[in-house]
Amino acid sequence: MLLLTLHPEQVCADASLFTEMIESNDHARLQAALLRSRRDNSTVNWDGRIRFGSGEIKWINMRAAPRLDAAGEGVWEGIMSNVTHSKRTEAELRESREQLRELQLHLERVREEERERIARDIHDVLGGNLVAIKIEASLLESKLESDPQLLRNRVRSIARLIDDAIATSGRVARELRPGILKEFGLAAAIECQAEDFSQRTGLPCRCEAMDYDAQVSEDASIAMFRVFQEALTNIAKHAKASFIEVDMSREAGSLLLRIRDDGRGIEPGDMNKPKSFGLRGMRERMASLGGSARIGQCAAGGTEIVLRAPLLPESTSEPSL
Repeated sequence: MLLLTLHPEQVCADASLFTEMIESNDHARLQAALLRSRRDNSTVNWDGRIRFGSGEIKWINMRAAPRLDAAGEGVWEGIMSNVTHSKRTEAELRESREQLRELQLHLERVREEERERIARDIHDVLGGNLVAIKIEASLLESKLESDPQLLRNRVRSIARLIDDAIATSGRVARELRPGILKEFGLAAAIECQAEDFSQRTGLPCRCEAMDYDAQVSEDASIAMFRVFQEALTNIAKHAKASFIEVDMSREAGSLLLRIRDDGRGIEPGDMNKPKSFGLRGMRERMASLGGSARIGQCAAGGTEIVLRAPLLPESTSEPSL
């Protein structure tokens, strides 16, 4: 069966019969490949589209080696293959991956909306009720006579428990959906989360050189914050670290968030373990937003995580000193 509906002798006699079938967007690439082959005496390996008179389009792969004919003219000899099926399969695969990325982003947004709702309920309803109970307990204490010291101590104990509950509900609300992320930006939210983490775990987490003016998309901001939360959790569970350092800066049109610890470090094999869902999730979550997550060992020991996300256009310039 003829691939081009032309016999080889016809193409050899008039190459334009073939070149005129090539889609205009692919023609320049073929010319460049032929020039490079002639210059370097290398084999041409070119994929392109051809259009038939019926309007049908096929993808072909051409592999040809240059040689000189009897007249000293440069010619190419090789084969053409119909790769339409594989190209369509590749396109379908790319489309499927894009749909998966869009679905992932949609699910992340849905989760964030649910977290925001839960955080609002905790802050507004539960937090408000706890504050009201605290006020009532204080009023009750003021009404007690000075003699029943035991009752007075119990009321004070209840007040302390309520204080703890108020603090816990506030922390949980911030972790679910930090209002500071919307109001004051990513850098402030990172610092607030680092402070909460240090108070809760006793592990120092220092934020240095934080760029407050850098702006990324809302989705990227949320993703970086969530990955930062997960990184802190992993360090507390596995790293056996004594301190954590965090900094945020701009570089080549991207926002970089670095998280370093002085713990036991991560081995290259750890990244490829079948159940390393958290580490792979970090990279996939950032990649879905056009960014990246690099996880490796620090030169001085410990682990370094570098998150990168595209800056919004108005934040691409470096901050002024």
